[in-house]
Amino acid sequence: MARIKIINGAPAPLTPDEEASRDAEESAWAIKRALHKMSDIRAKRDKLLRETDYLALSDLPPLTTSLVDYRQALRDVPNNIPDKNNPPDVSDIQWPIKPS
Repeated sequence: MARIKIINGAPAPLTPDEEASRDAEESAWAIKRALHKMSDIRAKRDKLLRETDYLALSDLPPLTTSLVDYRQALRDVPNNIPDKNNPPDVSDIQWPIKPS
C-alpha cells in the first residue's frame, strides 16, 4: 500500500525521496525498539542473578549444582535469543526456574 500525505486537504502519494526518508525512520525506530527490548531482558536477568549473588560469597557453603546451572542459564538468556533484531518482550521469555 502506497503511503500518502495530505496536501491542502487532499491525499497525495509520497515522493520517492519522502518514501526513502520514511523507510529510514521506520528502520531506526525498529532498531531502537530492539535495543530497548534487549536492555529490558538484560535488566531482568541481572536482577534475577543479584537475587542469588549472596549465595556465592566465600563464607557460605559452595553453590549447589542446580544453583550453578540456574545462574548459568540466566547468563545465557540474551545469547539464546535467535533474532536480536526482533527480540521478544521480557514477559514472553521462558525464564529459568530458581531452584529451592
